[in-house]
Amino acid sequence: MRRELLAGLALSLAPVACSAPESADPVSGVPGANTLPGSDGAFMPTTETMPPLVFHNEYADLMQADAPIQIVYIPTSADLELGLNFWSDVTREKFFDTQGDGRAKVLGAALTKIVSATSGFYTPSDITVVETAGMPEIECIDLENTLQVLRIDNYAAEFSDPKMINVVLIDADPCEDSAINSFSGYSFDGLAPVVAANGIDRLGQVMIHEIGHTVGLEHAGSLVCKDSVAVKECVSDKTGDITSTMGYGGEARVFSIPEMLALGLIDENRILTNPVNGIYTLTDVKNEQATPALIELDTEAGKMYFSWQNDEQASFDIFCMTETSGTSPENAELYTLINTDEGGQIACFKGNLRYQDHSLQVRVADIDGSYDLVGRADRMPDDPSVDPIVAGKILNNTFTHGEVLAGTVLYEDKKLRVTFVGTDELNNAIVEIERLKA
Repeated sequence: MRRELLAGLALSLAPVACSAPESADPVSGVPGANTLPGSDGAFMPTTETMPPLVFHNEYADLMQADAPIQIVYIPTSADLELGLNFWSDVTREKFFDTQGDGRAKVLGAALTKIVSATSGFYTPSDITVVETAGMPEIECIDLENTLQVLRIDNYAAEFSDPKMINVVLIDADPCEDSAINSFSGYSFDGLAPVVAANGIDRLGQVMIHEIGHTVGLEHAGSLVCKDSVAVKECVSDKTGDITSTMGYGGEARVFSIPEMLALGLIDENRILTNPVNGIYTLTDVKNEQATPALIELDTEAGKMYFSWQNDEQASFDIFCMTETSGTSPENAELYTLINTDEGGQIACFKGNLRYQDHSLQVRVADIDGSYDLVGRADRMPDDPSVDPIVAGKILNNTFTHGEVLAGTVLYEDKKLRVTFVGTDELNNAIVEIERLKA
């Protein structure tokens, strides 16, 4: 969850809310139309005296220096309803096991997740916890309560270390009667990222997502287009990129290459901008070869980015049919049933592909500063009776949409064509760029 908090007491806030329906990724939810908390979109002060602001704008530099993470733990008087999430309860029990190795295991798992999400380009030297006396006046987290948000940050600031990335872990859940009542973490510009009690079972995932917001990243969206080659007639899902740490859904999420560039975690010499006609090799960003990890092109659809990246669904060639009559328990391992918005199901059959864990991913720069993953028609139902927009909505939060099929035209307009040629013997991607004659 990300909120923009600008200078001054009338703190301007972008109208992006992350209230999550039950089916949404609990890291933050999906964007809605809520504005905090003034009707004119402003983050307004209350009549009570507001505490001074404490800004945290140095996290990008700290990430580049592999700075340690300090978790500022704040107990509250919240009456947490346990027993709803087995893994959350187990992780919670381990986190408070300071005599044994429980807490060390929780922090170790969080560290592993953060290193993975940054493709090894941010490896915190340590993750530590500082215990505080707590804020007994808090029973739940109300993001519509401006004063509470600022008090939490200013209280945590008393224990913060400027040489560390400070993350607040507050032992409370969202207020059920609030308009924004489903999230596991949040971040306001200028304030330290916060993890709620219900995010403790995914501590590393929630922390790095909110740290990303704090450094300036927006949610990672996706586009489902009737014409994915020209990127036309598209429907946008503002959090639909399940390959990205800044999106919702998948487990093996990493920052996309454009996001890594924005964070300053990769060198600009790995970026190839508006190259001439030719055949180019794209490597995984973790590959230390001098070959590019990202091709950036100015197109009729806007600024576009092409990268060869981690994709947990790349080993599955997805074929879907609108009926499930051909399925049975005997061949259950061959298909995945996907629930549709209409309450039915479609059966998606899986065939192993040689690319295993990568796909050629195409993103478009959005006007809000995010990078939208373009859905590929080859990864959607091939039934011509199925509207690709509907199909995209069905599959959007279940399967990634990176391209895995050699020979596919990734993008084409009147002046430019980009084709995924295939892979070489080292499993690098081969891309052809052609400037077309008018």
